[in-house]
Amino acid sequence: MPRATRQTRPKAVTAASAKAKALAATIAAASPPNLTAPAAAAASPPPPPTLLFRDAAAWESWLEENHKGTEGLGVVWLKIGKKSCPERTVTYDEAVELALCFGWIDGQRKALDEHFFIQRFTPRRRKSIWSKRNVARVGMLKKDGKMRPAGQVEVDAAMADGRWDKAY
Repeated sequence: MPRATRQTRPKAVTAASAKAKALAATIAAASPPNLTAPAAAAASPPPPPTLLFRDAAAWESWLEENHKGTEGLGVVWLKIGKKSCPERTVTYDEAVELALCFGWIDGQRKALDEHFFIQRFTPRRRKSIWSKRNVARVGMLKKDGKMRPAGQVEVDAAMADGRWDKAY
């Protein structure tokens, strides 16, 4: 029966590991203790709020008050009912159209349970890319006179810098 042989690391790797450990220990010993972040600062920020609106008017009213992203609100999750949901909520299409009117955009969607999903909404970033679908939606919203000044500012900026024409 052949004997099991023990594999050894090449000496160069072992020496490099030892040097790295020694350097890390030297740096740690030389660092003043007050340079570490306090525990509170290291904690992650609170999660964005999850909001439920029974209809488009309620979402629109919230956007009227909060579209500038004041008081830390720059990201919200909307709880939206699926087709099987027994409760009435703002629909995805209503939510997106109103968000566009105020210069906001939809993002990631997550399943929540059998009746709801949550959809992320944020103010549009300065250089964010437009989708052809949202360009078309904005065209209809403008035609219907529903665009708000904050949303129109985002459209004008996209038209001025070429993002409007580069919609995917």
